[in-house]
Amino acid sequence: MNLVSRYSSVVLFERSASLQLIRTKRQSAVVTAWGISPGPTTVGLCIVTSSPSVYPRSYCDRAVSVVFPSMTFRFYLFFCLGIRSPEQQRAWREKMGLISLILILMAGVGFLTFGFTETVCGTPPNRYHAGSIDTASVIIHGYDYDFSHFNHPQVGNFNGHSNPLYEGGWNAAGSDISFMFQNTNGPCQGIITKASNSSITGNNGQLNWYFPCNIYNQYGTSGVNLTGYDSSINCHLNSSARSQLAKISPMGQVYYSWDDVKSTSRNLAVYES
Repeated sequence: MNLVSRYSSVVLFERSASLQLIRTKRQSAVVTAWGISPGPTTVGLCIVTSSPSVYPRSYCDRAVSVVFPSMTFRFYLFFCLGIRSPEQQRAWREKMGLISLILILMAGVGFLTFGFTETVCGTPPNRYHAGSIDTASVIIHGYDYDFSHFNHPQVGNFNGHSNPLYEGGWNAAGSDISFMFQNTNGPCQGIITKASNSSITGNNGQLNWYFPCNIYNQYGTSGVNLTGYDSSINCHLNSSARSQLAKISPMGQVYYSWDDVKSTSRNLAVYES
């Protein structure tokens, strides 16, 4: 009996030692997975963690691992939230992964709805309908220029401190003064030529202006531009006048509607549009 008792004690001891060795290996694997050095204070981690080989990781679980890459951080997060069992932890990771994917999809839909047009097309330019231009502005080559604080440079009858929109009887407020800044020659040189009896100035086939440099109102009621062919006073021919105009930024485009084109008082035509 003593021999049998001793043999049983040896068998039980070996089985207990084997179980303890297996438990120690599992604890070491789990603790290593959490990124914490094994020690006497890490034995309790086995009740709040699970081995990755026992619970296969889903796509949502991997997504959470990307958001929370630190195992130590996740351990303290689970501990503070009271999520202790492996099943609870995996369910939490699944939910957080789904929420993350939903938020990413929402952000993509929001960008396509509100941000795509702004990114691709940018901010559209300001546009003003012809006939609604304010008296503090003028129209030059299809653009609205704010001349409310403009002072004409000192030349001729201008003293450098006067605004032709409000002084001198020029009737330029809210009008189209494009004829005063004509773009001549260029591709048209040699095609548009002056008549033999024309008083338009120019050298070597170049013309300083094509049309009389007159001011026209924005409503199309000024009549045909026929007077003042021989006068260059309003034509702004020198480079200084052109460079000063180039420094002024327009407020926006001036456009015409199809009703304006159909109006018999306008005499408008559409070209390449």
